Amino acid sequence: MKLRPITRDDSALATSLLAEGFPALAETTWKDSVTRIFDYVERRGEHAIGSIVTASRGDLGICLAIPAERHAFAQPPSTIFNLACFYMRPGEEWRTPLVLKRLMAQTTATYLDLTASPVMRELNRKIGFVDQAGGMVIVPLLPAALRPSPHVRIHTLGSAAAAQLDTRLRDLLAAHKALGCVALIVEWQAALHPVILAPGRRKGVAGARVILAPSRALLRDAAGALARHLLARGYLFMDFDGDSKDGFPPSLFWTRSPPVQVLGAHDAETIDLTFSELVFIPPAGLLNGA
Repeated sequence: MKLRPITRDDSALATSLLAEGFPALAETTWKDSVTRIFDYVERRGEHAIGSIVTASRGDLGICLAIPAERHAFAQPPSTIFNLACFYMRPGEEWRTPLVLKRLMAQTTATYLDLTASPVMRELNRKIGFVDQAGGMVIVPLLPAALRPSPHVRIHTLGSAAAAQLDTRLRDLLAAHKALGCVALIVEWQAALHPVILAPGRRKGVAGARVILAPSRALLRDAAGALARHLLARGYLFMDFDGDSKDGFPPSLFWTRSPPVQVLGAHDAETIDLTFSELVFIPPAGLLNGA
C-alpha cells in the first residue's frame, strides 16, 4: 500500500473518487471544489492537496489534506492540515488506522477533522484527536437582532477601520471574501478583531458558520450587531462550535453535528477554521461520508 500525493494532474481521479465516496454532491461540483483547493495551495507555493491510497490492484481510497498557516491569533504561527473527505473503497476500510497514521507524518503540525462520521470520530479519538468543543451553538438571527450590542461596531473590508488592521489579517479577510465568505472587522473592547463566517444551510435554511473569531466572548457580546448585519444579507442563523449556549440570545445547543477534532497544539478559546473544507466544499458534500 502506498500514499501518492494528489497533484493537479490527478484532478480527474480525485474528483471521481470524491464523487464515489460522497455522492451528495455532483461530480461537477467536486471538480469545482478540487480546482478551488488547487488554486489556493498553488498560491502558497505548494502542489499537493492530500493523498490517494494505492496498491498493486488499483486505487483504494482518498483523503484531502488542506494545508494552512494559522497566524491570526496563534503565536508563533502554526502549520495546520485539515484532513477532509476521507474515503476508503468497500472492503478496504480495515486499512483506515494505518492510512491515517501515515497521513499525519509531520509531527510538528496540527491536524483538524471537521466533518468526521461517528465511526471516524471514535477512530480519531483512539489515535489522539481531541474534541475541541461539545457541540454547536445555533443562534437564530431574528431574535438575536433585537439584542443590544453596546460598544460594538461592525466594519467591512471597504471601511476605514480595515486600514488599521495588520496587512496579513487584511489579506486573510480579503482571500476569504473572494471565496464567498462574510469577512468582517468587529470593534470590541476598544480593539479591532477579524471575524469570518462561511455560508451554509440547515434543513434548507441559509446561515453562516463562524470560522474565525478571537473568542466566543466576542460572539456573545456582538451577537446583536452580527445578527443585524447578517440578516440584511439574507442569513437566518449563525452557528459555531462551543460547549454551551449560556449567555447567548435564544439559541440551540446541538450535539449531533460533527465536533471539531484536533491532534496537536491548539487554543480552545479561539476559533480558526480558515482555509478549511468549510470554505472550499459546499456543505452537502461534507455530511455523507464515513
